Amino acid sequence: MSLQSSSRISPPFCCVYSDLNLENSIMSVALKLSEFSETHASKLPTLTPEIQNEILNLSISHPLSKSLPGPPSYSLLFAKTLYRVVEKQNVEVSDSLIEHILSGIDISKDSEKVGHKHYIVPVKNKESLNGTILNLLAIKISIYEDFALVTKGTTGLRTWGAALRTGDWIIQNELFNQIKFSFSGKKVLELGSGTGMLGLVLAAVGSDITLTDGDDGVMLRIQKNVELNIKNIQKVNGGKVFYRKLVWEEMDSISKEDFDIVIAADVVYDPSALSPFCNVLDRILGSKSKPNSQKFAILSSTIRNPETYCSMKELIMQYGMKFEVIDLSETPTYFLQSDIQLPIEILKIKK
Repeated sequence: MSLQSSSRISPPFCCVYSDLNLENSIMSVALKLSEFSETHASKLPTLTPEIQNEILNLSISHPLSKSLPGPPSYSLLFAKTLYRVVEKQNVEVSDSLIEHILSGIDISKDSEKVGHKHYIVPVKNKESLNGTILNLLAIKISIYEDFALVTKGTTGLRTWGAALRTGDWIIQNELFNQIKFSFSGKKVLELGSGTGMLGLVLAAVGSDITLTDGDDGVMLRIQKNVELNIKNIQKVNGGKVFYRKLVWEEMDSISKEDFDIVIAADVVYDPSALSPFCNVLDRILGSKSKPNSQKFAILSSTIRNPETYCSMKELIMQYGMKFEVIDLSETPTYFLQSDIQLPIEILKIKK
């Protein structure tokens, strides 16, 4: 059997598994498949048919992938990649792997338009904090989203790279206390929530989050994703989750006293959105004459247009706000991204 090669898989989930022991050999193999290249085959343990089946059971055959499926093309690509490793190692191919490949050959274009992506969010076990020993729980978050870049005139029906990278940073800092503040126990307002993925990560680490967007279709998607995940968040004593429609030009409907932190990811790529966005921050963080030094905003941006991004920074300063760039150099990747890799920058903004 001859299969087309692929230099890299772009996964729709950050592997589904039952614990956080990444030293487990089978889990390590499943993760390495996500970054597979031909040179990796010899570095992996021998993938016997039994191990092949275990890898499938931890990924594309996992019950979560069956009940809330992602794009069929990903499952086929994952299976093909696993097959190429096995072929390189000259090992017998399991029947289950062959069945996955054969069943995925005829993929409907309609089935590729929308589906689920699954993420693992590691959080501290609040009921078992033992000194310096880090006791972790794994929360599964499932996001129903479109795979097209734009659907029905909006970009808010899919999760973008800046939200995923901000999720990496939040998790790393909540686990290892690498910053002077924590999101846990804080009241957070998210602007332009889109699919709600970032807000649900915040709820998982203990924030009381209010998800907002100005598009009715996006709000329906947010509601669906909250309903998909709220029970898992409640199981680990996560924060409360609220959602409401919010048009930035109508900020009078939000009380500035209700929130400690404002957060937004990939929301200011359009120059026309810069002033309304800064108006929102100005209202929440306090006026020039009465700044609130305890409140701050986190803005994460994929820098697609450097000119627009620079204009945003200039406008932030014109509003009497100041910002610092968050160092992401030591922040690991918890959420694998499928987007083309463009620079992502996170700003902490205060009055």
